[in-house]
Amino acid sequence: MTAGPAARRDGPVRVLYLADRVLTPALDGASSRQLEILRSLQRLGCRITFAAHHRDSFYAFARTVEQDVAALRSADVEVVRQPAGAHLEPLLVARGAEFDVVVMSPYPIAHRYLGAVRRHAPGALAVYNAIDLGHVQHFRRARATGNVPDLMRALDAKRQETALARDADAVLVCSEQERETLLGACPGARVLVVGHVVRPDPSPAPFDARSGLLFLGSFAHSANVDAMRYFVAEVLPAVRRADPGIDLAIVGLDPQGDVTPLAGPGVSVTGWVGDLDAEFARARVFVAPLRWGAGIKIKVLDSLARGVPAVVTPVAAEGLHLVDGDSALVAAEPGAFAAAVVRLHEERELWERVAAGGRAVLQRRFSVEAMDATLSAAVRTATERRRFDAAAG
Repeated sequence: MTAGPAARRDGPVRVLYLADRVLTPALDGASSRQLEILRSLQRLGCRITFAAHHRDSFYAFARTVEQDVAALRSADVEVVRQPAGAHLEPLLVARGAEFDVVVMSPYPIAHRYLGAVRRHAPGALAVYNAIDLGHVQHFRRARATGNVPDLMRALDAKRQETALARDADAVLVCSEQERETLLGACPGARVLVVGHVVRPDPSPAPFDARSGLLFLGSFAHSANVDAMRYFVAEVLPAVRRADPGIDLAIVGLDPQGDVTPLAGPGVSVTGWVGDLDAEFARARVFVAPLRWGAGIKIKVLDSLARGVPAVVTPVAAEGLHLVDGDSALVAAEPGAFAAAVVRLHEERELWERVAAGGRAVLQRRFSVEAMDATLSAAVRTATERRRFDAAAG
Protein backbone atom coordinates (compact mmCIF):
# COMPACT_ATOMS: atom_id res chain seq x y z
CA MET A 1 0.00 0.00 0.00
CA THR A 2 1.38 3.43 -0.90
CA ALA A 3 1.59 5.83 2.01
CA GLY A 4 0.43 9.38 1.40
CA PRO A 5 1.73 12.55 3.06
CA ALA A 6 -0.69 12.15 5.95
CA ALA A 7 0.96 8.85 6.84
CA ARG A 8 4.25 10.70 7.42
CA ARG A 9 3.00 13.28 9.91
CA ASP A 10 3.80 11.18 12.97
CA GLY A 11 6.40 8.60 13.88
CA PRO A 12 10.09 8.34 12.98
CA VAL A 13 11.65 10.14 10.05
CA ARG A 14 11.70 7.75 7.09
CA VAL A 15 14.89 7.73 5.01
CA LEU A 16 15.34 6.07 1.60
CA TYR A 17 19.00 5.53 0.68
CA LEU A 18 19.63 4.97 -3.04
CA ALA A 19 23.08 3.60 -3.91
CA ASP A 20 24.77 2.17 -6.96
CA ARG A 21 25.39 -1.21 -5.30
CA VAL A 22 25.04 -3.06 -2.02
CA LEU A 23 27.44 -1.70 0.58
CA THR A 24 30.48 -3.93 1.16
CA PRO A 25 32.18 -2.38 4.22
CA ALA A 26 34.70 -5.21 4.57
CA LEU A 27 35.94 -4.58 1.03
CA ASP A 28 36.11 -0.82 0.48
CA GLY A 29 36.26 2.40 2.46
CA ALA A 30 33.44 4.16 0.60
CA SER A 31 31.00 1.46 1.72
CA SER A 32 32.31 1.72 5.27
CA ARG A 33 31.62 5.45 5.38
CA GLN A 34 28.13 5.06 3.90
CA LEU A 35 27.32 2.40 6.49
CA GLU A 36 28.36 4.78 9.27
CA ILE A 37 26.00 7.39 7.83
CA LEU A 38 23.14 4.87 7.98
CA ARG A 39 24.03 4.01 11.57
CA SER A 40 24.11 7.68 12.49
CA LEU A 41 20.66 8.24 10.98
CA GLN A 42 19.39 5.29 13.00
CA ARG A 43 20.86 6.74 16.20
CA LEU A 44 18.97 9.94 15.39
CA GLY A 45 15.72 7.95 15.34
CA CYS A 46 15.28 7.44 11.58
CA ARG A 47 13.95 4.32 9.91
CA ILE A 48 16.07 3.33 6.91
CA THR A 49 15.16 1.71 3.60
CA PHE A 50 18.10 0.84 1.34
CA ALA A 51 17.93 0.12 -2.39
CA ALA A 52 20.75 -0.45 -4.91
CA HIS A 53 20.62 0.29 -8.62
CA HIS A 54 22.77 -2.78 -9.36
CA ARG A 55 21.30 -5.82 -7.64
CA ASP A 56 24.40 -8.02 -7.87
CA SER A 57 27.13 -5.41 -7.44
CA PHE A 58 30.27 -5.25 -9.57
CA TYR A 59 32.71 -8.09 -10.13
CA ALA A 60 35.28 -6.99 -7.56
CA PHE A 61 32.67 -6.53 -4.82
CA ALA A 62 30.38 -9.47 -5.52
CA ARG A 63 31.92 -12.00 -3.13
CA THR A 64 30.18 -10.69 0.00
CA VAL A 65 26.91 -9.30 -1.38
CA GLU A 66 24.57 -11.83 0.24
CA GLN A 67 26.31 -11.53 3.62
CA ASP A 68 26.19 -7.74 3.38
CA VAL A 69 22.47 -7.73 2.56
CA ALA A 70 21.89 -10.00 5.55
CA ALA A 71 23.98 -7.73 7.78
CA LEU A 72 21.96 -4.66 6.77
CA ARG A 73 18.70 -6.46 7.47
CA SER A 74 19.93 -7.71 10.83
CA ALA A 75 20.77 -4.09 11.68
CA ASP A 76 17.09 -3.17 11.14
CA VAL A 77 17.60 -1.68 7.69
CA GLU A 78 14.92 -2.57 5.16
CA VAL A 79 16.72 -3.73 2.00
CA VAL A 80 14.73 -3.61 -1.24
CA ARG A 81 16.33 -5.78 -3.93
CA GLN A 82 15.08 -5.07 -7.42
CA PRO A 83 15.00 -7.81 -10.07
CA ALA A 84 18.22 -8.10 -12.05
CA GLY A 85 18.34 -5.42 -14.75
CA ALA A 86 15.61 -3.32 -13.16
CA HIS A 87 16.06 0.31 -12.15
CA LEU A 88 14.79 2.14 -9.08
CA GLU A 89 12.08 4.42 -10.47
CA PRO A 90 9.28 1.83 -9.95
CA LEU A 91 10.21 1.81 -6.26
CA LEU A 92 9.88 5.58 -6.14
CA VAL A 93 6.55 5.44 -7.99
CA ALA A 94 5.16 2.86 -5.57
CA ARG A 95 6.57 4.14 -2.29
CA GLY A 96 8.09 7.59 -2.77
CA ALA A 97 5.41 9.34 -0.70
CA GLU A 98 6.43 7.29 2.36
CA PHE A 99 9.78 9.02 2.76
CA ASP A 100 10.84 12.22 4.48
CA VAL A 101 14.42 12.09 3.22
CA VAL A 102 15.92 10.49 0.10
CA VAL A 103 19.73 10.20 0.08
CA MET A 104 21.41 9.39 -3.26
CA SER A 105 25.02 8.30 -3.82
CA PRO A 106 27.35 8.47 -5.75
CA TYR A 107 26.90 11.28 -8.28
CA PRO A 108 25.83 9.13 -11.30
CA ILE A 109 23.00 7.67 -9.18
CA ALA A 110 21.99 11.07 -7.80
CA HIS A 111 22.08 12.58 -11.29
CA ARG A 112 19.95 9.75 -12.67
CA TYR A 113 17.29 9.71 -9.93
CA LEU A 114 16.96 13.24 -8.57
CA GLY A 115 14.21 14.10 -11.08
CA ALA A 116 12.29 10.94 -10.19
CA VAL A 117 12.63 11.76 -6.49
CA ARG A 118 11.14 15.20 -7.11
CA ARG A 119 8.23 13.67 -9.05
CA HIS A 120 7.40 10.74 -6.80
CA ALA A 121 8.60 11.89 -3.36
CA PRO A 122 7.74 15.59 -3.56
CA GLY A 123 7.61 16.02 0.22
CA ALA A 124 11.03 14.49 0.82
CA LEU A 125 14.30 16.25 1.45
CA ALA A 126 16.52 15.30 -1.51
CA VAL A 127 20.13 14.81 -0.40
CA TYR A 128 23.15 14.04 -2.56
CA ASN A 129 25.87 12.20 -0.63
CA ALA A 130 29.18 12.84 -2.36
CA ILE A 131 31.35 9.86 -1.42
CA ASP A 132 34.03 12.08 -2.90
CA LEU A 133 33.91 14.73 -5.60
CA GLY A 134 34.28 12.72 -8.78
CA HIS A 135 35.37 15.67 -10.90
CA VAL A 136 38.25 16.43 -8.51
CA GLN A 137 39.48 12.86 -8.75
CA HIS A 138 39.22 12.77 -12.56
CA PHE A 139 40.98 16.13 -12.98
CA ARG A 140 43.85 14.94 -10.78
CA ARG A 141 44.12 11.70 -12.70
CA ALA A 142 44.11 13.60 -16.00
CA ARG A 143 46.98 15.81 -14.80
CA ALA A 144 48.98 12.76 -13.69
CA THR A 145 48.35 10.71 -16.83
CA GLY A 146 47.83 13.30 -19.56
CA ASN A 147 44.89 11.15 -20.66
CA VAL A 148 42.26 13.09 -22.63
CA PRO A 149 39.39 10.69 -21.76
CA ASP A 150 40.15 11.33 -18.07
CA LEU A 151 39.82 15.06 -18.72
CA MET A 152 36.50 14.55 -20.50
CA ARG A 153 35.21 12.45 -17.59
CA ALA A 154 36.26 15.23 -15.22
CA LEU A 155 34.37 17.87 -17.17
CA ASP A 156 31.27 15.69 -17.36
CA ALA A 157 31.44 14.91 -13.63
CA LYS A 158 31.81 18.59 -12.79
CA ARG A 159 28.67 19.43 -14.79
CA GLN A 160 26.71 16.73 -13.01
CA GLU A 161 27.99 17.52 -9.51
CA THR A 162 27.44 21.26 -9.94
CA ALA A 163 23.87 20.60 -11.10
CA LEU A 164 23.30 18.35 -8.09
CA ALA A 165 24.63 21.00 -5.72
CA ARG A 166 22.25 23.51 -7.27
CA ASP A 167 19.16 21.28 -7.42
CA ALA A 168 19.38 19.04 -4.32
CA ASP A 169 18.17 20.28 -0.95
CA ALA A 170 21.50 19.41 0.65
CA VAL A 171 24.85 17.87 -0.24
CA LEU A 172 26.98 15.79 2.10
CA VAL A 173 30.74 15.99 1.53
CA CYS A 174 33.52 14.42 3.56
CA SER A 175 35.90 17.35 4.07
CA GLU A 176 36.09 21.13 4.35
CA GLN A 177 38.24 21.18 1.21
CA GLU A 178 35.49 19.53 -0.82
CA ARG A 179 32.89 21.85 0.69
CA GLU A 180 34.89 24.86 -0.47
CA THR A 181 35.38 23.32 -3.91
CA LEU A 182 31.66 22.72 -4.33
CA LEU A 183 30.67 26.15 -3.03
CA GLY A 184 33.12 27.70 -5.47
CA ALA A 185 31.22 26.07 -8.32
CA CYS A 186 27.77 26.60 -6.80
CA PRO A 187 27.80 29.38 -4.17
CA GLY A 188 24.18 28.93 -3.13
CA ALA A 189 24.41 25.22 -2.30
CA ARG A 190 23.71 23.84 1.17
CA VAL A 191 26.78 21.70 1.83
CA LEU A 192 27.33 19.75 5.05
CA VAL A 193 30.64 18.14 6.01
CA VAL A 194 30.10 14.55 7.18
CA GLY A 195 33.37 12.74 7.74
CA HIS A 196 33.62 9.21 9.06
CA VAL A 197 33.40 7.33 12.35
CA VAL A 198 36.60 5.56 13.39
CA ARG A 199 36.87 3.58 16.60
CA PRO A 200 40.51 3.36 17.76
CA ASP A 201 41.57 -0.23 18.35
CA PRO A 202 45.38 -0.17 18.41
CA SER A 203 47.34 -3.39 18.34
CA PRO A 204 49.38 -3.86 21.52
CA ALA A 205 52.46 -4.84 19.49
CA PRO A 206 55.27 -2.37 20.37
CA PHE A 207 57.78 -0.75 18.04
CA ASP A 208 60.37 -3.52 18.40
CA ALA A 209 57.87 -6.28 17.61
CA ARG A 210 57.03 -4.70 14.24
CA SER A 211 58.80 -4.37 10.93
CA GLY A 212 58.11 -3.35 7.37
CA LEU A 213 55.59 -1.33 5.43
CA LEU A 214 51.92 -1.91 4.71
CA PHE A 215 49.58 -0.63 2.02
CA LEU A 216 45.88 -1.47 2.08
CA GLY A 217 43.37 -0.70 -0.64
CA SER A 218 40.86 -1.95 -3.16
CA PHE A 219 42.56 -2.34 -6.53
CA ALA A 220 39.25 -1.95 -8.31
CA HIS A 221 40.13 1.73 -7.73
CA SER A 222 42.75 2.86 -10.23
CA ALA A 223 44.30 5.38 -7.82
CA ASN A 224 45.43 2.51 -5.59
CA VAL A 225 46.92 0.64 -8.55
CA ASP A 226 48.83 3.74 -9.59
CA ALA A 227 50.00 4.38 -6.02
CA MET A 228 51.60 0.96 -5.70
CA ARG A 229 53.17 0.94 -9.14
CA TYR A 230 54.59 4.39 -8.45
CA PHE A 231 55.80 3.47 -4.96
CA VAL A 232 57.55 0.25 -6.03
CA ALA A 233 59.19 1.94 -9.01
CA GLU A 234 60.03 5.39 -7.65
CA VAL A 235 60.15 5.25 -3.84
CA LEU A 236 60.92 1.75 -2.60
CA PRO A 237 64.37 1.50 -4.22
CA ALA A 238 65.55 4.53 -2.20
CA VAL A 239 64.01 3.05 0.96
CA ARG A 240 65.79 -0.26 0.39
CA ARG A 241 69.12 1.47 -0.28
CA ALA A 242 68.85 3.09 3.16
CA ASP A 243 67.73 -0.14 4.84
CA PRO A 244 67.61 -3.35 2.75
CA GLY A 245 65.61 -5.05 5.48
CA ILE A 246 62.47 -2.94 5.01
CA ASP A 247 59.82 -5.02 3.23
CA LEU A 248 56.47 -3.99 1.74
CA ALA A 249 53.17 -5.87 2.14
CA ILE A 250 50.48 -4.95 -0.40
CA VAL A 251 47.05 -6.06 0.80
CA GLY A 252 43.71 -5.45 -0.84
CA LEU A 253 40.85 -6.56 -3.02
CA ASP A 254 41.29 -7.58 -6.65
CA PRO A 255 44.99 -6.92 -7.38
CA GLN A 256 44.87 -8.76 -10.76
CA GLY A 257 47.38 -8.06 -13.51
CA ASP A 258 48.38 -4.50 -12.66
CA VAL A 259 49.52 -5.22 -9.12
CA THR A 260 50.40 -8.91 -8.81
CA PRO A 261 53.56 -8.48 -11.00
CA LEU A 262 54.91 -6.12 -8.33
CA ALA A 263 55.54 -9.10 -6.04
CA GLY A 264 59.19 -9.99 -5.72
CA PRO A 265 62.08 -9.82 -3.24
CA GLY A 266 60.89 -7.75 -0.31
CA VAL A 267 57.43 -7.15 -1.80
CA SER A 268 54.42 -9.37 -1.10
CA VAL A 269 50.99 -9.06 -2.78
CA THR A 270 48.42 -10.76 -0.60
CA GLY A 271 45.07 -9.87 -2.14
CA TRP A 272 41.97 -9.58 0.00
CA VAL A 273 42.30 -10.54 3.67
CA GLY A 274 39.17 -11.09 5.74
CA ASP A 275 40.80 -10.26 9.07
CA LEU A 276 43.37 -7.47 9.00
CA ASP A 277 44.45 -7.70 12.63
CA ALA A 278 47.61 -9.67 11.86
CA GLU A 279 48.58 -7.34 8.99
CA PHE A 280 48.31 -4.23 11.17
CA ALA A 281 49.99 -5.94 14.13
CA ARG A 282 53.16 -6.81 12.20
CA ALA A 283 53.57 -3.57 10.19
CA ARG A 284 55.61 -0.69 11.57
CA VAL A 285 54.65 1.96 8.98
CA PHE A 286 51.62 2.45 6.75
CA VAL A 287 52.26 4.11 3.39
CA ALA A 288 49.70 6.00 1.29
CA PRO A 289 51.58 7.30 -1.78
CA LEU A 290 48.42 8.33 -3.68
CA ARG A 291 48.94 10.69 -6.60
CA TRP A 292 45.27 11.26 -7.31
CA GLY A 293 41.93 10.67 -5.71
CA ALA A 294 39.40 12.71 -3.76
CA GLY A 295 37.46 12.51 -0.54
CA ILE A 296 39.01 11.18 2.65
CA LYS A 297 41.18 8.08 2.63
CA ILE A 298 39.56 5.56 4.95
CA LYS A 299 42.64 3.33 4.65
CA VAL A 300 44.73 5.99 6.41
CA LEU A 301 42.14 6.37 9.17
CA ASP A 302 42.11 2.59 9.61
CA SER A 303 45.88 2.53 10.00
CA LEU A 304 45.80 5.28 12.63
CA ALA A 305 43.03 3.46 14.47
CA ARG A 306 45.18 0.32 14.62
CA GLY A 307 48.15 2.24 15.99
CA VAL A 308 50.24 2.16 12.79
CA PRO A 309 51.59 5.64 11.93
CA ALA A 310 51.56 6.67 8.29
CA VAL A 311 53.57 8.40 5.62
CA VAL A 312 51.17 10.04 3.18
CA THR A 313 51.12 12.29 0.15
CA PRO A 314 49.19 15.58 0.34
CA VAL A 315 46.39 13.93 -1.67
CA ALA A 316 46.15 11.10 0.87
CA ALA A 317 46.23 13.56 3.78
CA GLU A 318 43.45 15.75 2.41
CA GLY A 319 40.53 16.21 4.77
CA LEU A 320 42.07 14.14 7.57
CA HIS A 321 43.31 17.04 9.77
CA LEU A 322 46.80 15.53 9.90
CA VAL A 323 49.79 17.65 10.92
CA ASP A 324 53.16 16.75 9.40
CA GLY A 325 55.50 15.48 12.09
CA ASP A 326 52.77 15.23 14.71
CA SER A 327 49.99 12.89 13.47
CA ALA A 328 51.59 11.69 10.20
CA LEU A 329 54.55 12.40 7.95
CA VAL A 330 53.51 14.15 4.75
CA ALA A 331 55.69 14.18 1.61
CA ALA A 332 55.01 14.69 -2.08
CA GLU A 333 58.18 13.90 -4.01
CA PRO A 334 59.68 10.39 -4.23
CA GLY A 335 62.92 11.27 -2.46
CA ALA A 336 61.19 13.08 0.39
CA PHE A 337 58.63 10.29 0.72
CA ALA A 338 61.37 7.66 0.92
CA ALA A 339 63.29 9.65 3.54
CA ALA A 340 60.12 10.01 5.64
CA VAL A 341 59.46 6.29 5.43
CA VAL A 342 62.97 5.45 6.61
CA ARG A 343 62.80 7.96 9.50
CA LEU A 344 59.44 6.69 10.75
CA HIS A 345 60.57 3.09 10.41
CA GLU A 346 63.86 3.61 12.25
CA GLU A 347 63.22 6.26 14.93
CA ARG A 348 61.29 4.89 17.91
CA GLU A 349 60.57 8.27 19.52
CA LEU A 350 59.19 9.70 16.28
CA TRP A 351 57.14 6.55 15.68
CA GLU A 352 55.55 6.66 19.14
CA ARG A 353 54.81 10.39 18.92
CA VAL A 354 53.19 10.17 15.48
CA ALA A 355 51.17 7.08 16.42
CA ALA A 356 49.79 8.88 19.48
CA GLY A 357 49.09 12.01 17.43
CA GLY A 358 47.13 10.00 14.88
CA ARG A 359 44.91 8.48 17.56
CA ALA A 360 44.26 11.95 18.98
CA VAL A 361 43.04 13.17 15.59
CA LEU A 362 40.55 10.31 15.41
CA GLN A 363 39.15 11.15 18.84
CA ARG A 364 38.73 14.84 17.98
CA ARG A 365 37.52 14.66 14.41
CA PHE A 366 36.12 11.23 13.54
CA SER A 367 33.83 10.35 16.41
CA VAL A 368 30.23 9.18 16.58
CA GLU A 369 29.30 12.51 18.17
CA ALA A 370 30.80 14.55 15.32
CA MET A 371 28.86 12.67 12.63
CA ASP A 372 25.59 12.68 14.58
CA ALA A 373 25.82 16.42 15.20
CA THR A 374 26.09 17.17 11.49
CA LEU A 375 23.40 14.77 10.28
CA SER A 376 20.98 15.93 12.96
CA ALA A 377 20.65 19.19 11.02
CA ALA A 378 19.30 17.31 8.00
CA VAL A 379 16.94 15.28 10.18
CA ARG A 380 15.64 18.47 11.86
CA THR A 381 15.00 20.00 8.44
CA ALA A 382 13.04 16.93 7.35
CA THR A 383 11.00 16.98 10.56
CA GLU A 384 10.22 20.67 10.19
CA ARG A 385 9.19 20.16 6.56
CA ARG A 386 6.89 17.31 7.59
CA ARG A 387 5.24 19.49 10.25
CA PHE A 388 4.77 22.29 7.74
CA ASP A 389 3.20 19.88 5.22
CA ALA A 390 0.90 18.54 7.93
CA ALA A 391 -0.21 22.05 8.93
CA ALA A 392 -0.72 23.07 5.31
CA GLY A 393 -2.67 19.89 4.59
